[in-house]
Amino acid sequence: MSPKQAAFIHASLLQVQRALAERGIELHYQACHAFSDSIDALLQFCAKQQVDQLFYNYQYEVNERQRDAEAEKRLDESGRDLPGL
Repeated sequence: MSPKQAAFIHASLLQVQRALAERGIELHYQACHAFSDSIDALLQFCAKQQVDQLFYNYQYEVNERQRDAEAEKRLDESGRDLPGL
């Protein structure tokens, strides 16, 4: 990831955090060392926070589509619903 992309993501997350805070909602952020760690991190977060349904936006890059399909499968196996938009 380029420094400009990282700065854009950081600034965007700060805006989202402020908007959510105005509504009394806490933003949770989890960084993973490797792309492949994201599904396990998501499953752990859902278990800890007792999440039973999680909405997400589709991504269209090949690796991201494969990750999303695996996440849907594993979340479904754990009894959680993962509808994509």
